[in-house]
Amino acid sequence: MDTIKKFDKVSETIPNIMDLRPVFIEYENRKSHQKRVELIDFKRNKELDFKLFEPGTITALVFRKNKETKERIKELLKENKIEHLIEFLFKSYEKREIRPLKDGVKALVKSDVFGELSYNSKILASNIFIPDDMEVAIVPFPYNGGNINEKEFQLAEFYKDKKTELDAIIIKSTPKLSKHEKEALKLIPSDMTDINIGKAALCYAITAVGVVWTVLAATSFCPGMQNDFNVSLSEKMIDKLGPIASAKELLRLRREYIEAAIN
Repeated sequence: MDTIKKFDKVSETIPNIMDLRPVFIEYENRKSHQKRVELIDFKRNKELDFKLFEPGTITALVFRKNKETKERIKELLKENKIEHLIEFLFKSYEKREIRPLKDGVKALVKSDVFGELSYNSKILASNIFIPDDMEVAIVPFPYNGGNINEKEFQLAEFYKDKKTELDAIIIKSTPKLSKHEKEALKLIPSDMTDINIGKAALCYAITAVGVVWTVLAATSFCPGMQNDFNVSLSEKMIDKLGPIASAKELLRLRREYIEAAIN
């Protein structure tokens, strides 16, 4: 009986696939446009209680195209004023509540524009849009520290008209790597660098503004990001796995740390 109750509880969190049908139709009906996204290589100069842009992550900040917003973010990053940047990014999250999937679908369909982030041919995050009461969507991705071609990041926009556009900034925070990890990652072929970055972390499901499995937006950002990122592979393990499998294992470990507080 307990098992049945547990199954019923889990099934409540899994949406009916038909709930997502309007999203698929919206993709088909809208015009689309792709643009390259600027990447900033960032290194914090001090520790914070709240670890945004933690080493071992690539974070996308997506917002309505606005020169003032973009320059504000870039200025705070350049000056390493992370406390001010956090305050700026999170002011619109403070009063938000978890929303059911159907509400998210309705909001996406109603939106003037939504986006999809990709690296090379790998889709990293879909259905990203900015509600009227928000300025910036924050979407973290696990990153193993390997080579990344900054020209390969693309934002695809799906719009009703071109009056409203999206823009984005990608922030790369390289993790500390051992000599052997660096050597292994250097052996990844240039046409396989997409294995160095993972798809949107699980916390995307409760914090970003895209249509995801069960919820739309929340009151805080990726609580798992507050964990320490002491992730490494031994020389023996790297020799056993080889460079490609080692790169994938490092990425898996990064994802586990990001998502730790969700589980």
